[in-house]
Amino acid sequence: MEANENLYREQERKVYFKPILVFLGCFVGEVVLSLLIQIILYGKAIGATVSWFGGKLGALIASIAFFVGYFKDTVNKMKHHILGFFVFTAISFGIFFLFEMGTTQISNLLDKLFHVGESTNQQGIYALFKACPTTLNYVLIGITVVLLAPMLEELEFRTMVFEAFKGIKWIYSAIISAVLFGLIHLDFAHLSLMEFAYFPLYALPGFALALIYHFSGNNVFVSFTCHALLNGISFIQIMMHLSEIIG
Repeated sequence: MEANENLYREQERKVYFKPILVFLGCFVGEVVLSLLIQIILYGKAIGATVSWFGGKLGALIASIAFFVGYFKDTVNKMKHHILGFFVFTAISFGIFFLFEMGTTQISNLLDKLFHVGESTNQQGIYALFKACPTTLNYVLIGITVVLLAPMLEELEFRTMVFEAFKGIKWIYSAIISAVLFGLIHLDFAHLSLMEFAYFPLYALPGFALALIYHFSGNNVFVSFTCHALLNGISFIQIMMHLSEIIG
């Protein structure tokens, strides 16, 4: 009996390294693929957008291939509770949106205190728009922002992290997921103390998405939908802002 209890406790504390390796592989693969595309399209105005789009798409395909069994199981479960899925997703997004509004207030406060301005991540998206003001460029940015990035990030920072640390308490997985999500949105090429002011603007929503993922029964489609809807709203706001500048 004691041996069984010790084995159970050991399994509880276990860290599963396969999802961690897949996480790192997807991240490195995305960076390498983006760089290759950028080299091929060097000098093209749309090159930066295509490299971003291609890197995300390649990493997403690899992630889906690894989690194909997980997707099948999740879809089969959703078929029997489709109404519950939509209701829970709608409620989750409402709460998530209110949470994001609170994060925006934190952003405004940081801007007043430290004059941080828009995050480097946001500035980068604006730069992509301005570099090539064509319909194709706008469509690729929209697909990346609203679909590819949210799905890839939910697979990486929610599914993979929760799979890797499923042997410990879920709250630790949520915290690790949020921290990684916050760090990945920082500009490490121009790292400074000021850059870390942007950290809570991504880590806090990342924690909220981790909670949504957990309480949905580890259903990535719920957290993805919430993430994609919020990014969709942000994309529309960016387009409206740009139209005002151009107009």
